[in-house]
Amino acid sequence: MSFLPGTAYARIMLHLDATVKCRATGHGSRRGPPQRCRAARRGLDRPARRAQRHYPHDPRRLANGNSDDEHPVVGGRRFVMPCGNPRSILPGSSFSCKKELRSPITATTLARGSRHEMLEALQIIIILTFSAFFSGSETAITSISRARVEALLAERRFGSKALHRMKGNLNRTLVIILIGNNLVNTGAATLATVVATEHFGHLGPGLAVGAITLLLLIFGEITPKTFGSRYAIAVSLLAAGPLELLGKLLLPLVWALEGLIRWMHSKTSPPKDPTVTESELIAMAEHGTHEGSIEAGEHQMIRRIFDFSTLRASDIMVHRHEIFSLDGTRTLGEALEAITAQSHYRIPLYASNPEEISRVVTLPEILRELALGNLHKSLNEVGSDPIFVPPNQPVDGLLNVLRANKDQLIVVVNEFGGLLGIFTLEDILEELVGEIYDDDEAPADEQGVLAQPAGSELLVDGTTELRIIEAHFGEDFAGKPYDSVNLWIIRSLERIPAPGETFLIEGLEVRIERASRRRIHEVRIRRPPPTAATTAPESNENSGQTPPQ
Repeated sequence: MSFLPGTAYARIMLHLDATVKCRATGHGSRRGPPQRCRAARRGLDRPARRAQRHYPHDPRRLANGNSDDEHPVVGGRRFVMPCGNPRSILPGSSFSCKKELRSPITATTLARGSRHEMLEALQIIIILTFSAFFSGSETAITSISRARVEALLAERRFGSKALHRMKGNLNRTLVIILIGNNLVNTGAATLATVVATEHFGHLGPGLAVGAITLLLLIFGEITPKTFGSRYAIAVSLLAAGPLELLGKLLLPLVWALEGLIRWMHSKTSPPKDPTVTESELIAMAEHGTHEGSIEAGEHQMIRRIFDFSTLRASDIMVHRHEIFSLDGTRTLGEALEAITAQSHYRIPLYASNPEEISRVVTLPEILRELALGNLHKSLNEVGSDPIFVPPNQPVDGLLNVLRANKDQLIVVVNEFGGLLGIFTLEDILEELVGEIYDDDEAPADEQGVLAQPAGSELLVDGTTELRIIEAHFGEDFAGKPYDSVNLWIIRSLERIPAPGETFLIEGLEVRIERASRRRIHEVRIRRPPPTAATTAPESNENSGQTPPQ
């Protein structure tokens, strides 16, 4: 009895004696104890409750000396009196408070109580673990794409077969996960209520609701869902097998809920959204480029492939002002000097007006006639008919035509038959793989740098990445590092510049060496001399060009 002061212990026992006698005689009903019981207990509640606060689990048990009543039954349970809480004795008890107290607490009693509390804590931890498993699995499986699952299956990753089956029937997967999650969450709430009621009495249910809600929110929802979203592949592969096994164990319930879901869906017909869109693939390619899993050239090719379907003949044609053509009425002997001065594989032919292309001749056809000595033949006799298309003709529809007729030339004409431009299969391929250089053109290296003259100057291809320019000049320009020089210039000028045009962009002097109607081919970039910053805007104004913003 050394853990309670003598006076407090005496007051508690007097309080207990008065309370139990009142309840045992039937006075302790729901309407409350009679006046004499209140008088007997008046003034004793405060120290008793103080004792309860400091010693919530008193090991003393009531005994009347008889072996049959050593552990009296109150309310259907073996009665153990909590220290300083006589109100916990139920009405109608059939024993007296005049009993002997047992010996003080023993090591066995302490061990038994500790094991009981540890078991309760372990049960709650296990339930929270299952709740975290179901929550994390739901986020991981729903966030991973079908394409990624197919790739994992092709790689023969552990658990990929089960994941493929679970992803193939996503409705059943969600039913299994939600059944398991609701079961464990309900079990957690029930167990927490029982434990809290044993320790805190009528305050237990309220405390249990608050505590288990907080625990489930942190350890059963937020943390596992965040983890599942970050490590979606690993979590999905590990969770697919156990979830599939649980689905087999709960098969009747899963079938019933699936049927209910199908019946509800049959009443509505929501639009089917595509699983993968073009914009998503482009965004994924760009994201992979920043992470290093996709090379910059591969990213640009992916973008070109998707842009290819939107191309029109006017977008890729060589403009009529850049076309080399010959009079078709001239003989091979007359045109031989002009032909050898050029290095074109295909030469357009006109009858009387260079704006009206009628035939096209190729270099192999000319060589064959020269070998036969037919110098007197006209070019029209040697050549063949080209293909005429309007400027808005889709390019992807012409690709098969050019593949079947490799030597054909596409002539773009307006509604009056006037020449607008020409293009070949090579021009189409350049839209997919980038610039293709002829033998007389200086090819760029793999970074797009054509030449590095003396000093801080670069001659680059229009498709060169901006990061190459930034690394050479030690500057950070507006735009993304993987943007092309074309995009950088067009974004700054808000137009496509003409060949020979010079202007300033972010402190650098940019000169367009070669460009077509729709894109820039070669650009010379250097640091301007000290006076260029003042003269460049004036030259742009005098030439009728809008200075860069």
